[in-house]
Amino acid sequence: MKFDFEDFAAKAKELEHVTDFTVREVDGRVEFVTEAYLATDDGTVERGYAHAHIGTMELQELGEPLVPGPWLLATFERGIKDRYMGFTRYATADEIAAHKAGEAA
Repeated sequence: MKFDFEDFAAKAKELEHVTDFTVREVDGRVEFVTEAYLATDDGTVERGYAHAHIGTMELQELGEPLVPGPWLLATFERGIKDRYMGFTRYATADEIAAHKAGEAA
């Protein structure tokens, strides 16, 4: 089974809360990097990244094609559940835009 990096990345970017996504092969494994923004109850917003890896041999041995899904956001979901650094939810589109505008200033 051939893994289509570009197609996988395009589909991953369509997932709710995913603001950016990259996938690449590094040292015999496939690396997935998911970007999403989290927020606290007081409106503080921060960009976060989640990394996942799978060996290229494991990827080839899968009986079905690997598809983007909620597993790419598992790190963020755990962070929200555990209230890591006070984050309680995903940031809204307006909060993300305001955050990015503040970074540019």
